[in-house]
Amino acid sequence: MHKLLRLSYLPSLILLTACGSGSGGSDDDDKEPTTHQFTLQSLIKNSCGQATPYSDAQVFLQDENWQVLSEHQINDEGLVEITTTNDKINFTVLAAFKGDNNIESYQAMSYHQVDSDVKATYYATHSDKLDNSTCECITQDVVLSHINSNNVQNALSSATFEGYELIDGSTTTFKQVESCRISGQEWPEHSFAVYDSEEGFVGFHQDFTTTENGTWEVFDDGNGISVSFNRKDMNMTTSQIFNHTRHFAKTVVAESNETIIFENHKFTGNAVYSASADFIFKEESSPFGSVGLKSRETVFSPDYNDSLAVKPSEDDENIDYITWGEIEASGAYDYSHVSKHKMAVISYVFDAKNPDTQLDMPVLWTSFGPIEGQLPMNTLLPGFEDIINGDTGIDVTQVNLLRHHSFDNYQEYINYYTKLGHADVNQQMDITDDTVHQYFVELVK
Repeated sequence: MHKLLRLSYLPSLILLTACGSGSGGSDDDDKEPTTHQFTLQSLIKNSCGQATPYSDAQVFLQDENWQVLSEHQINDEGLVEITTTNDKINFTVLAAFKGDNNIESYQAMSYHQVDSDVKATYYATHSDKLDNSTCECITQDVVLSHINSNNVQNALSSATFEGYELIDGSTTTFKQVESCRISGQEWPEHSFAVYDSEEGFVGFHQDFTTTENGTWEVFDDGNGISVSFNRKDMNMTTSQIFNHTRHFAKTVVAESNETIIFENHKFTGNAVYSASADFIFKEESSPFGSVGLKSRETVFSPDYNDSLAVKPSEDDENIDYITWGEIEASGAYDYSHVSKHKMAVISYVFDAKNPDTQLDMPVLWTSFGPIEGQLPMNTLLPGFEDIINGDTGIDVTQVNLLRHHSFDNYQEYINYYTKLGHADVNQQMDITDDTVHQYFVELVK
């Protein structure tokens, strides 16, 4: 495992303000510096998607070289407010983390040169701190009645379900559908669709109150058509986004040049069509571990023809996935040779130990920065030195190089992802028209 270069840090520096010195200073020297109020909201979502404050976190304000200027505890409302005289700031959120492995650990998220007036968001992950007391979930079968089709190939729903059964040519049962709502609020409206090689049928259902016969009855009130397109030899995923939910998500296999598009239903006018495809350059084992390199393009558009034209790059841009020459031991990195990509999201999973028990405690640290820069992971955080330091190995390294066709410069990227709260492209529900290209590089020890 490669190691971090041990660097010193500046503990608890006071924010400096500009001031005049001596006589004969200019008028500018006598002016009070402009102050900015940086605000971060820390949240955790429950099973219904309801966000509540998360306070088991802190924020480190840092200079552009990631040296620590000040430390701030997030309050019981999940908020931290920091007054600064800097127009742009670096900061790191450090939060308690507990994921699927049930190990109590930490997550760190660092952001480089954010406009200090931006309202930042952090979404925590901690299985023990979820509050599902206001979340109501129910599970039943859904029976979809639709126009006759004797060759149903698949069933799709925006709700979670275990499987489907074709009862006859015009009736399909969705098994064990789960729907959740915040207590006292409306149920979400979910889609239920079936399709064959030529057409599809979709119905919507919103009232998920328990029924005596244990099923919800749904009737089709929309349809889909078969659409042909030109494409490369790669799998593609397609979906629609409306009502802030993803619908009709399915994979179109590489051998196929047609798919069913649900282009006629009551939400069609508000739907955004999304498609994504990967081009894999390399996935193999090496002396350094398991390595991989792929490109991905994701298209969001009100026109499904635009989304189906998705085309990830087949040029690997000479990205070094073997020796990782773009990232130096000092933490300096340079992916500027990758054309038109403006942001580098770089993540480490540290092989850390709990300082009290010496048990494994993997720590995830992610940096959002420009395509060329300095990683924050080489700067020790006060009070955290016993967990992450120059002797801590790295088990997983991941690099995501981003190009949004609708963004012109790095500042748009960093402000957008700071406000968003670190959701990846496929989790974003607010994009209405954009093409996003990414390169993914991964090393697993």
